[in-house]
Parts: sequence; structure tokens; C-alpha cells
Amino acid sequence: MKNTNTGQAVAYIGAGALLTLIVLFLMGRLRTERYEEATEQELLDFLNKMESMAAAGPAERQMM
Repeated sequence: MKNTNTGQAVAYIGAGALLTLIVLFLMGRLRTERYEEATEQELLDFLNKMESMAAAGPAERQMM
């Protein structure tokens, strides 16, 4: 049985990790998302909605 050096072991682990990422991406199990910047109007609408929820009582929040 041969002794493998540390560099070779790290190379095999890295290759395995890269291969795993490629396979998962191709299978659709690895998801990537793109975040788009919100417009000022969308941010204001969200803020108004959160403020109205904060002002509502607990029973009213459950209905929203």
C-alpha cells in the first residue's frame, strides 16, 4: 500500500467537490438565484404594508 502525500489528497478532494457541484447543478438540485434591485415604488408599497400590519392588532394580522 502506497503512502499518498497531502497535496495529492487535497487535489482528489477538490476534484470530487467540483464534480459534485457540476452534477448537482446539472440535475437541478443546486439552485442559483438572481436578485434584482427593487424600484422606489415597490419599496414604499412594502413599507406601507409593514407599517399597516404593525398598527393592526394580532387578530387582524392573522386575517392578512
